[in-house]
Amino acid sequence: MRTYLINCLQGTGFCSWSYDNPPTRAQIIEHFNEFREIEGLDFPKKMLNLRFISKLWEVSIIPTTKNEANYGI
Repeated sequence: MRTYLINCLQGTGFCSWSYDNPPTRAQIIEHFNEFREIEGLDFPKKMLNLRFISKLWEVSIIPTTKNEANYGI
């Protein structure tokens, strides 16, 4: 299963949670769905995909290599 690293493009530690245990696509969507609910954003969950998340929250979502997925960063 493919995993991803998430980097905040604003330079904060906002996404450091993804470094030790890179999440899958589904885990990323669920994580940002929680932000959507907390922030009271009015759009359906089905709109969440990696590209939409990247643009809305100003993050880069990078597929991990096999080594990164096995050993973390």
